[in-house]
Amino acid sequence: MQDQERRSEKEIIPSKTRNLVGFFAFVFTTVAVILSLFQLYSAGIQPFSAIYQRCIHISLILTLAFLLFPATKRASRQKQDIYFYIDLLLIGLVFLVTAYIVFNYGEIIERQGDWTKIDVVFGLVTTFLVIEACRRTIG
Repeated sequence: MQDQERRSEKEIIPSKTRNLVGFFAFVFTTVAVILSLFQLYSAGIQPFSAIYQRCIHISLILTLAFLLFPATKRASRQKQDIYFYIDLLLIGLVFLVTAYIVFNYGEIIERQGDWTKIDVVFGLVTTFLVIEACRRTIG
């Protein structure tokens, strides 16, 4: 009897995550494996500078969060809808910010806190992306 009650409870409680299938399930798995290997490599074999390591780490984590957690409760968990394409846009922003930091590393280090307007914009975009990912995962 308890087995049936447990099954019915599982059916009633909706999942907060997407059901990724096909190509996007492959992408999610690949990013997760890359994140794991990157952490092992950077922790033990070849340490990166702090900016590179943090930047790559947060970009992979945010990618996983935007792929797995939809923006709203109304967003479809089964199929691709407008919210899914918004998530792809946010993932694009994540990689844009990451590329900016990686390719402008020398200039960022040389400025030592004397930020340009574009630095501030990318910082605000990154802050927004992190807060949005937290909102989705925590609730």
